[in-house]
Amino acid sequence: KQWYQRRVAITAGGLFKKNGITSVHGTGTIVTPNQVIVKNADGGRTTITTKNILIATGSEVTPFPGIEVDEETIVSSTGALSLKEVPKSLTLIGAGVIGVELGS
Repeated sequence: KQWYQRRVAITAGGLFKKNGITSVHGTGTIVTPNQVIVKNADGGRTTITTKNILIATGSEVTPFPGIEVDEETIVSSTGALSLKEVPKSLTLIGAGVIGVELGS
């Protein structure tokens, strides 16, 4: 899991740098179609004016009624990245980016 997370971070960072994209972390409020105010982790605020705004919120596992994700028999995409070995067979529910990659 840690290897995969590092790989994604390095790849994303490289693509951002190559394409002149600045990544800002914090809680943002879109105040106009081209302006965002970001509350930083230290409590400060940063105002950003830009042509394009990308909101990357991450993802969360969608629960299925009556099915408990125990991260042993039934695993989430996060749990799948922590498996000690590749299973002989695997059933995927969903077709998100992580599911498609796990299926390959």
